[in-house]
Amino acid sequence: MRHGGGKRTYADGRVYVGNWKEDKKHGFGKYTYPDGKVYEGHWEDGKRHGNGKYTGAEGAVYEGNWKDDKYHGWGKMTYADGRVYEGNWKNGKLQGWGKQTCANGAVYEGNYEDNYWYGWGKMTYADGRIYVGSWKNGKKHGKGKMTYADGRIYVGNWKNDKKKRGKGKTYVR
Repeated sequence: MRHGGGKRTYADGRVYVGNWKEDKKHGFGKYTYPDGKVYEGHWEDGKRHGNGKYTGAEGAVYEGNWKDDKYHGWGKMTYADGRVYEGNWKNGKLQGWGKQTCANGAVYEGNYEDNYWYGWGKMTYADGRIYVGSWKNGKKHGKGKMTYADGRIYVGNWKNDKKKRGKGKTYVR
């Protein structure tokens, strides 16, 4: 049984350098995959658990908390396409409060549920529009206010990203 510090090289090219407890990765360690992926951080009972950094083969980087091999708690993900998310995770999904900056410059700040914008949130679009209000499954849904770059303001209800006819007002500054 492995116990204490050490290195293990697997037949498929994976390499683990770090601490062991009762033959399981436990404590701090670095795990390198043959395709270039790397996890460096804490382990518990053979699973990523605690604080750690994961770099994916495609270039995405996650830095933050883990629980039972999943992103869990506070963390920051920089995606290969340029998006950046910083906020709460639960069982590997975006959950709770977070901020996402999109590759095109748009920024969403607010609540997430199961990887979707959900509940209250604010989206500042790259073209200057600003929406503050309710979201459901990643779409404007419920009460909200859209301020357009030309100064117009719409206050009212939304459903699946569209204004509900007769359920709001447009104002011009």
